Amino acid sequence: MYSATHVPVMLRESVSHLVTDRGGYYIDATFGRGGHAKEILASINEKGRVYAFDRDPASKEQFEKTFRKEGRLSFSQGKFSDILTEMQALKLVGKVSGILIDCGVSSPQLEEASRGFSFRREGPLDMRMNPNEGFSAADWLNSADEREISQVIWKLGQESFARRIARSIVAKRPLETTIQLAGLVLKEYEFSGRKKSRVHPATKTFQAIRMHVNGEIKELQKILLDGPEMLSIGGRIAVISFHSIEDREVKKSFHSLAVGTKLPRSIPILEKDRIASWRSIGKALKPSIKEIAVNPRSRTAVMRVIERVT
Repeated sequence: MYSATHVPVMLRESVSHLVTDRGGYYIDATFGRGGHAKEILASINEKGRVYAFDRDPASKEQFEKTFRKEGRLSFSQGKFSDILTEMQALKLVGKVSGILIDCGVSSPQLEEASRGFSFRREGPLDMRMNPNEGFSAADWLNSADEREISQVIWKLGQESFARRIARSIVAKRPLETTIQLAGLVLKEYEFSGRKKSRVHPATKTFQAIRMHVNGEIKELQKILLDGPEMLSIGGRIAVISFHSIEDREVKKSFHSLAVGTKLPRSIPILEKDRIASWRSIGKALKPSIKEIAVNPRSRTAVMRVIERVT
């Protein structure tokens, strides 16, 4: 089955909130190693279909290895911004029952040193979800100016030492490996005299650079904009985010949908027009204590769900 090294976050909660029509069409926008897709397949009947997407070539390999004979599941290698076009081609816009978006990085991606995501393993500074597209982390770090690097680390990593780290990066480049970058950040923390924490000092810096290299916030904004157009009445979008910036984007988008267009109080409208076209399904959900104990990487996860009403 899917890779044993990856544990899907909030698996049961996300699928139980997502699947309301067992014969419906579903989109797994972040296929990864297929954990969520497998659970969705178990929740739908023979008429249901799952359309999976992921930009990582390793996800395509996993699909072909594990799900090749599953006729209810198809896979397309692509980004969030490609999904609407794909669904238009299939003439499924307005017919989708659910969209699942998991913003996290999979365990295999972190554990494979050659991908350059981990500050704990020696590898090239790559960090691209698709190693065949765009610029690598090394390309950017070795060419961007200090101010740009500092802004990215501060805005996307919320790293208080962003300026010092950016200054050190420019002074020490060219940087080529993950250990080089992680060591540089660690030295800045040690020099500051800050007390040691269970969280590695390079966590926020690596997160920020990865998010920048992959344009993750822009991609999330695009699917949050396109997703509602694809849903049928009663359809739902479930998003699992791991970063306050991601969750803020989701919360803002869902609030805008649920509130609808704001009109001046002086404009008379019919009662039927006061009914919102969307509604939030419960409050934001977080992993259980039990799940966090089994999978510590789930500790920062937040899931929000919204449903199309009319």
